[in-house]
Amino acid sequence: MDSLKTIVLQQTQDKSTERLLRKAGKTSLKDFNLALAYISVAEDLAMRSGSQRDLYQINREKGFIYEENNHLLNALNSYQACLNTAIQMDDNVLKLTVYTDLAIVNEKLSKYAIAKDYHLKAIEMAKKENDIETVENGYHGLGSLYETVGDYDQAIDYYLKSLDIAESRKSTEGVIITLQSIANTYQHINHEEKSLKTIESAYQLSVTLKDEKLIAGTLYDFGRILTSFGHYEQALVRQKESLEMFRKSEDGVAISRGLISIGEIYTHQGLFKQAEAYFMECFDYEKYLVSIEHARLYNRLGNLYLRQNKLDTAEMAFVTSLKLSQKGDFRELTQQNNYDLYKIYAGKYNNALALQHLETYLKLNDYIRNEQRTDRITELQFKFDVEKNEKEYQALTLRQNRIMFVSASIFFVILILVLTYMVRLKSKSNLTLRKKTKEIEAQNIRLAENNEVLSQFVYVAAHDLKEPLRNVGSFVSLIQRKYGKQFNEEANQYMGYVTSGVIRMNNLLGDLLEYSKITSSKAENARTTLGDVLDEVQSNLQEKIISNQAVITLPSEKIDLGMSRVHLLQLMQNLIGNGLKFIPPGRQPNIEINTTSSEENFVISISDNGIGINKDYAPKVYNLFHQLDKKAGYEGTGIGLTICKNIVDKYNGKIWFDSVLEEGTTFHLSFPADILIGKSQVIKPLALELN
Repeated sequence: MDSLKTIVLQQTQDKSTERLLRKAGKTSLKDFNLALAYISVAEDLAMRSGSQRDLYQINREKGFIYEENNHLLNALNSYQACLNTAIQMDDNVLKLTVYTDLAIVNEKLSKYAIAKDYHLKAIEMAKKENDIETVENGYHGLGSLYETVGDYDQAIDYYLKSLDIAESRKSTEGVIITLQSIANTYQHINHEEKSLKTIESAYQLSVTLKDEKLIAGTLYDFGRILTSFGHYEQALVRQKESLEMFRKSEDGVAISRGLISIGEIYTHQGLFKQAEAYFMECFDYEKYLVSIEHARLYNRLGNLYLRQNKLDTAEMAFVTSLKLSQKGDFRELTQQNNYDLYKIYAGKYNNALALQHLETYLKLNDYIRNEQRTDRITELQFKFDVEKNEKEYQALTLRQNRIMFVSASIFFVILILVLTYMVRLKSKSNLTLRKKTKEIEAQNIRLAENNEVLSQFVYVAAHDLKEPLRNVGSFVSLIQRKYGKQFNEEANQYMGYVTSGVIRMNNLLGDLLEYSKITSSKAENARTTLGDVLDEVQSNLQEKIISNQAVITLPSEKIDLGMSRVHLLQLMQNLIGNGLKFIPPGRQPNIEINTTSSEENFVISISDNGIGINKDYAPKVYNLFHQLDKKAGYEGTGIGLTICKNIVDKYNGKIWFDSVLEEGTTFHLSFPADILIGKSQVIKPLALELN
């Protein structure tokens, strides 16, 4: 540090505090230690001059630099020093500024209750100072905090408060920023329609404002949200538009971020050359990448090469990413790189290195899981404290109301003795009615909470069980590769049983996760084209279609439905997949999808020529985990048809089947007629036969 300070003193002619802080800010991402050297020189000047305001600005800039480089505890100490200085100066404006800084860094450190307190302090003081903009920012900060802990309803409530203030003070920029946050929150809860509608509003407002920075930012968020919902072509258009605007502004940080987003979209689409080109261009802006993004870039390239089976190139990328993540102490990325290298070396049959990286991955996994568990406990404690405070406030309000009611009753008794009896009777009746109403409301709340907890339990249980199951499978695979030749035939057969059991259990847990997601989701009135969904199903099941030489006949019309694309995809993939799965040996699968509509109903029918279903089993086929004939040798978990019925029920529909044993089955999905948005004739019927 002393040598760097010497360099700073030699190279900097204007050694004013303001000049040194500007230099530190510009150098932060490029050279962290040099940035701290500028800060140190500025501190020496401020100490000699005795300027408390300069010390405040220096500590705040130091906090920014530490926070930007992920040294959060150091950032917290710097901001706390700022607050102490502001208190000594008795300057409320400086206190307001640093309250927000402390709230943000405590949120990043998972100290949610402390973060909330600082936001509330900032709001309270801003109201006294009549600083409406800071009140707006405080509510926005609370929205971000609740979004972080997963309480999305509270998050949206606070964002809406922030939005109201931005609109009242006619700050179009504030409205745009808050709409972006609301759109991101809706994306977190998979509410596609509201998320896209909100980000569209933010974009249109930014265009009206003619602020290129805001336009580029909303386009970037628009593209990211479209990507999350699988609309890759539309996402590319938005992201490329935002990237061109970032290039014009020469914003290196934003350019690198845009390049990465476009590369990820091309990766999703399987267009690896295009993805690689955008990822490689990021190195032209390498100086703008923070350490963790630099390490992630190499990991993205490694996965890109791995998907193309370029093992040597992928290995070099993962090794570089591992070194960078270890240097920056980014544990989760270090864990991921070790697992990726384990897959590389296992694929190269280098068992020693594969085992070494797998062991490191498992050690880190335990550590990270403990950290995540601690964070989750902190989140739950925060939510519990919030709910407890709200209940105490409600109880206090109720007590105050009762005191006022009793006082009013006594007053009226003294004034009007004649009406005492009637007033008492009416008061008792009202009190009983309120009590009963509150009891009913409390029971409804407890029932909803229990249902939510049960759904989350299924999801968490299935999700957490997959990790140890994957470890079992990995170790069994390693044991077979390393010692398989030393085992006798019976031992190898037993190992095969274990591997098969792991695969079946993994499939079951995967289906359980899907069932949990579908159960907690709601029906959506989003325009979805049946043909596009069927094309995606064929792409997902392409391997089975080709291997079975299946013939799939699609509807001859373009049909648009008012329902969630995810729900329709799940229905079609489960039923078509069953048609491919439950087929007698030697028979070529023939699956046909037809639609019919009337004034009351719209019906989709999926027919196959499989083994058929005994009609006696009709009431049982939709039960969770129910398999009709486990001894027949057909794979399955007994969850697919349960998911289908759950989805159909969400749209007030019905599901049933017609079947002839050994000849085939037709499943019918009937929905209310208003689910059909539009229908148009296609030039010719579509049929798919892959050989």
